[in-house]
Amino acid sequence: DLNGGADSVSGTNDVTLQPTAAATTVGVAGEAGTLQLTTADVAALADGFANIYIGRADATSAMTIGAVTVGDPVTFRSPQAGGSITVNGQITAVDNATVTFDTPTLNLNSDVVTAGLTVTITGDLVLTANTTIDTTDAGGSPAGATITFGGTLAGRNMPQLLWAETEETTGLQAPGPAGLAAVLTETLKDGKTVTNAQTLTVEATGGTFDLSF
Repeated sequence: DLNGGADSVSGTNDVTLQPTAAATTVGVAGEAGTLQLTTADVAALADGFANIYIGRADATSAMTIGAVTVGDPVTFRSPQAGGSITVNGQITAVDNATVTFDTPTLNLNSDVVTAGLTVTITGDLVLTANTTIDTTDAGGSPAGATITFGGTLAGRNMPQLLWAETEETTGLQAPGPAGLAAVLTETLKDGKTVTNAQTLTVEATGGTFDLSF
């Protein structure tokens, strides 16, 4: 635990909060996990770190995240086979914070909001609730930023979608099985549909995607 209170830990290099073993589960902001990182622990990190890493680079376990606010670029990571991250509360990134989820599977049950900076999902995205990825800070940073999806997308009543090539534009078309374009249009409500792709990078004109299932 970081018991010094808000902004009590400062630095300008990278900071890593991680368990001692790759298979140890992590709970952030009150969620389940053997290693507990509370909202107070995260708040103890003063603004100014180059990067915040939560989780191990060799992690094979589950991480579960509740509602939390971060002020520097943050990477939540459980990137090895067997690893997963579940988001159960809104992640709010302020100041210069970008958000990266480095994991084979991201279960997104709540929103992700940044103040005009990027969101990156390296692996597969599974929706179990309607969620929003908003890089405009609810309009406070209207230009938004790039949102990158690195794997497949799956959700209730929705086929598994495989994104096969990088796209960096709007107005994309979704050929393929009947109904696929309609599913994608409903899924990415910013007016964008996508081809079958491995990695989808969208320079969002409004910076907000509503992901529905």
